[in-house]
This record gives sequence, C-alpha cells and structure tokens, in this order.
Amino acid sequence: VAGEFERPVLLFSGGKDSIVMLHLALKAFAPAPLPFALLHVDTGHNFPEVLAYRDRVVDGHGLRLHVASVQEAIDTGRVRE
Repeated sequence: VAGEFERPVLLFSGGKDSIVMLHLALKAFAPAPLPFALLHVDTGHNFPEVLAYRDRVVDGHGLRLHVASVQEAIDTGRVRE
C-alpha cells in the first residue's frame, strides 16, 4: 500500500488493533520513518486517556497525524442523515 498509493494512511483509534498495526508498521519500516501518516477519526466519544496516549505515541515516534472530526463534518454539511 505504501508504494502503490499517493497518500496512504494508517487508521489509528488508539485501540488494541490499531496499536498492534502501528507497532508492526514501525518494525517493518525500521530504521526508516513511516512513509505514511496516521489518521484518527474523532467521534467526540473518546476517553481523554486515549487521546493523550495517541499524542504521546505520535510525538514519541515523530509521526504525522491527521485528525478527522465527525462533528465538524456534520457542521459543515459534508455528512447528512
């Protein structure tokens, strides 16, 4: 995926599955930096500890993070019921 697409991302919720995927990606590309960013979809229902962990991991590994907000998408009309 990293070699085939222009802007790949790794979805990162802070849950067990995405933590394992990030760990595997870091090992697979080591010692080089990840060739893609992380994408966190903020639903507005995250525990503060999850967001703090996400930010520590991003800072600790020097990763790029994109945050997509569900509420912002609703407010701007990009998402409708």
